[in-house]
Amino acid sequence: MKNLHFKAVIFSFFLVFSGNLWGDDVYIIPFAPVSSTILAQGSAFTASARGTDALWTNPAGLARKAKNILTFLDVQGDFYITPSQINGLIGRINDNAFANLDVTAPAAFDTVNFLQNLLQTNGFGLNTNFTVFGLVVNGLGLGLSSTVDVYARGKTLTGTTAVVEGVVGGVIGFAYPFALGPMKLYFGVDVRPFYRVYSTSTVMDLLTALGSGSFDSYFTSATAGLAPGFAIDVGAIGEIADWSFGLSLRDSGTPIKYNEYSLEYIRTNWSKLSAGTPSVDTYITPLTLSLGTAWEPKLGPFSDVVVPKVSLDVTVPFKGSRTPSWYTWIHLGTEVTILNYLSLRAGMNQGYLTGGFGVSLYLWEANVAIYSQELGQYAGEKRRTAVSVESKFKF
Repeated sequence: MKNLHFKAVIFSFFLVFSGNLWGDDVYIIPFAPVSSTILAQGSAFTASARGTDALWTNPAGLARKAKNILTFLDVQGDFYITPSQINGLIGRINDNAFANLDVTAPAAFDTVNFLQNLLQTNGFGLNTNFTVFGLVVNGLGLGLSSTVDVYARGKTLTGTTAVVEGVVGGVIGFAYPFALGPMKLYFGVDVRPFYRVYSTSTVMDLLTALGSGSFDSYFTSATAGLAPGFAIDVGAIGEIADWSFGLSLRDSGTPIKYNEYSLEYIRTNWSKLSAGTPSVDTYITPLTLSLGTAWEPKLGPFSDVVVPKVSLDVTVPFKGSRTPSWYTWIHLGTEVTILNYLSLRAGMNQGYLTGGFGVSLYLWEANVAIYSQELGQYAGEKRRTAVSVESKFKF
């Protein structure tokens, strides 16, 4: 039986590696909820993945011992805005400054200037994740989650387009442990079927709809693409003493051809959609290779009081000729957990500092993170900062 498991996992590695690594189509964001816990640590988690977090990071971690085997009602919001811009946005919302916004009116100059500065320097938007549940038992993992991402970035308020993506999907994974002398090895694989929605809209159309409180005209004019798909991930982790070493290859799967509809048609005919207009472009989630190491020292008599961890990842996304520079591949994270109650986190993601904290009370946990990502080819080209807040129940 053990040989059968081993052959199945090794076959999965060859299956994923045999896929096409390069393409020159449209690249889209992966479907994988990333916890605020991981974002605060610079997104370095390949070698330290375990429990339900391994469902969306490295499937090899499904076979490792973890404090929590069940996570449910996990709600997370990532606000694409810098901390220094939050007060300005809240103040204008309270003043109802976005209602019936006329960009040519002198009275709207301050609001227009604020929005254009936001779009030019950081972009603006929101990512929401709702994980219904994640369950890991004896190396078998199951999960169900949904994600909505809205983001706009451009030079002018009237000429900027927002991209809206929504995904509903699940994950089923399996990992198996092996012993190799003093080292413990874990190999895992998962499959993530999903259904995606993709749409674009001008920022002004969205602001008009938000300001008027009615989306009727917006639904009539805007279009969206719908498509099913799946992704395959494989991973491996080795443990020796206080050190862990990990590898994962994520998002090998189907290119997506969207069927396009008007939003009004989707809203009124959701349960009986006819064949839409096939999209001209092919949409691909970039294949990503991650190598990582983690150090989790045991502090003897203080091991139940303070639990430190340091993680380092090198993550390479394959985007054809547009593969980013090596400096954007580096992810570094640290975490110190005190009395299993308070966790302090810091790190570096693609050259940008990250940080956050978490509080755990019985079955409930809350996490906060501030982080930045590089959306361009080189570090510093298109920085996007976000504030992430998460609440979940665990067992």
